[in-house]
Amino acid sequence: MKNKTEEHYTIAYIAVFGTLWGISEAVLGGFLHIINMPFKGTVLTAIGTVILLTGAWLLPVKRGFPFLYMGCIACVVKLFSMGVLRINIFVSLMIEAFLLQITVSALGYNILGYLAAGMLACLWPLFSRMLLYGLIFGQGFYNMYYDTLKEAQKIVGLSFKGGIIILGIMTAIHAAVGLAAGYIGWMSGRKLKGIKYGKI
Repeated sequence: MKNKTEEHYTIAYIAVFGTLWGISEAVLGGFLHIINMPFKGTVLTAIGTVILLTGAWLLPVKRGFPFLYMGCIACVVKLFSMGVLRINIFVSLMIEAFLLQITVSALGYNILGYLAAGMLACLWPLFSRMLLYGLIFGQGFYNMYYDTLKEAQKIVGLSFKGGIIILGIMTAIHAAVGLAAGYIGWMSGRKLKGIKYGKI
């Protein structure tokens, strides 16, 4: 009976936090697109990382692929909000969920696993344009590399001659954002679990 109850709670948490991720992508993503915020994908990924890692803390049953399940739910929510199927967006969401899943599965549901998962997930938006659009969707790796550097140049303030330096700085920034997201996810998950069991 206890196992059944835990499984039901697990399904409920996966549904809730997957939906929250989808809503954040739909609502906040639309707003960031309107204001034309640079690297909005990184902001959305960091928020999604916090949501999923927080939810993972609460799961009574952690076997299987909970991050991928939450990713699928987020894609469904995103689909309904957009009203149109855009493969590139759904592929990106599932890759982010996959990176979280394999990292936490490999390192465990602990602070190290959370930090590493957050870092990898938040590095994806930086390179997704080059890898996903440039290679898979045929827009040209160099073209996407150029566009990425052009957008990064606005933030870093260096010329294209310092392309490798720009990319290195942006990689460090994305990694730092990911580490912060992983830590926030870890702490917020612990906090919510403590409240749930009356320990706070």
